[in-house]
Amino acid sequence: MPEKGILKKLDPAEAYVPDLTPVVRAHAEDDGPAPGATAQAILTEIGETVYEWDLLSDRLRWASNAASALGIAALKDIVTGAAFEKLVDPDSLTNRTQTVRSAIAIDYGEGVPYDITYALLCKDGSASRRIWVRDRGRWYAGRSGEPVLARGAVRMQPRQDAEGVPAPPGCALRDRANFLRLLEDTIVVSRHYEVPFVLALVSIDNIKLASETYGPQVIDPMLNAIALTLSQTVRDTDITGKLGDGEIAIILNRVAPGEAETALQRLTESLKTASVPLRDRVILPVVSVGAVSLAGDEADSLRQCLDSARRALARAQEAGGGHLVLDRSDTALAPIPAQRGGEEVEELLVALREGRVRLLPQPVRSAASGETTFFCLEPILIGEDGKAKSAATALMRAEGLGFAQLVDMRLLHLAHEALAASPQDRFFLNGSLGALSSDVWLANLSRILGEDGNNAGRLIFGFPFAALVRDGEELHGLLARLGELGCAVGITGFDGRFWELGRMHGVNANYVGIAFSALANRLRAGDDETWKLTADYLAALGLTAFVTGVPDKATAERLVAAGFDLLANASSPQEG
Repeated sequence: MPEKGILKKLDPAEAYVPDLTPVVRAHAEDDGPAPGATAQAILTEIGETVYEWDLLSDRLRWASNAASALGIAALKDIVTGAAFEKLVDPDSLTNRTQTVRSAIAIDYGEGVPYDITYALLCKDGSASRRIWVRDRGRWYAGRSGEPVLARGAVRMQPRQDAEGVPAPPGCALRDRANFLRLLEDTIVVSRHYEVPFVLALVSIDNIKLASETYGPQVIDPMLNAIALTLSQTVRDTDITGKLGDGEIAIILNRVAPGEAETALQRLTESLKTASVPLRDRVILPVVSVGAVSLAGDEADSLRQCLDSARRALARAQEAGGGHLVLDRSDTALAPIPAQRGGEEVEELLVALREGRVRLLPQPVRSAASGETTFFCLEPILIGEDGKAKSAATALMRAEGLGFAQLVDMRLLHLAHEALAASPQDRFFLNGSLGALSSDVWLANLSRILGEDGNNAGRLIFGFPFAALVRDGEELHGLLARLGELGCAVGITGFDGRFWELGRMHGVNANYVGIAFSALANRLRAGDDETWKLTADYLAALGLTAFVTGVPDKATAERLVAAGFDLLANASSPQEG
């Protein structure tokens, strides 16, 4: 049969010569493509480019067509992995950095493949556009099994593919089957490379009580509150999942035994800040944490790891809510002490009934004149032995257990006494969101502020910054009612999250309080310039900032130089 068409055989002696004609523009006469094109020109036309990423130095090398293919202004803007990650839309949930650095697999010399889809936010002149890309490649591991090199290709997705990408699930936890599969992979990698990891189990101890009290509909919000807190605490390389009702599991990858205790303490402290707002109160999940630190042959099997973590969790639960127990192999550590829970609340309720809860006025002074601008009313508890101690933590726990209305009414009564005793002074009173939605509490506030026309404008109601971040939209209407009654508004517990300050618009807040400990820890204690930027930014938003807990005169002078106008010394009552 004669050979013809594409079936014609090539002469082996005839060398193949690729067409390297560059594509500059289409022919004017027919607006068709040029007759020849380089490989990079073809990739550009279909919106694809290639890269090589050195993870140790974070250097990212692109093919020369990357800027054109992705619609990015210049390659110099994406020469590192961190720079490219800034273009990734956070709503796309994943990116190459997370996928490669958190990968759980063994590289046997041929690399480990990955294939992900995410969105880029690319500027087009003064506007920005959102494009979806598919990123495929292989990563290669070093001797320890940690990824050190990745090579791949990025290709723009057609519009219909982008529209079909499902919305991210937010802070959803991995399901049980998926988590256990990843735990098995972690064990295999640990045994192969001798790398350490921590398996932690988190139990929500009051989830059954909350369900019986408020109904089973509170279970998912409590789990979501813990999941959200964890997403803000753990690293991209860590893994979280749901094992059962009220039980969450965490894998902390590549955490050395000597670092495990510190990492878990930080995690446990963060979980204490989780909260679930209801209509008239806030539930605070009470958690216990049991963990085991393993490496290499210590991670014998999936069952052995889970059993070890469960034994540690059982010891933490026996010690009481809020405790952490960490086991290293077969050697168990003593429980890490935590704050008291039920006993502390019971003591507070008894003190409320017996009138042993007081509000201690703490002066907030002007940095310029030294004169007192207003007093912060700090709750204190007088023990049966007559000694005073701070009641702030006990009040927070009581609100979390459903006693918000009782606490708010008592504190408002005590604030009324302070207004009557000092008719020329102003006072700052902290309260819960439940107070703002309580008609009874608002009616009492209206009566107090309307007495003789002397109290209006003398009370500042303070609510936590965390509530503003969580319930900003809902707060606008509630706080507007305070302004109508003649009550100023303050925000407490600001922790330096400037990206959340946009929620303050429409809240009409007058003051913002910052604990010096938070200012020093989050905003770098030795950086006076950072403090100045903080003060200037808050002032630009129309907020009068006051710093509480200033430890000494030298620190006060630094804060004044940075631009903070109102300061309060650290003079809280000592624990009895």
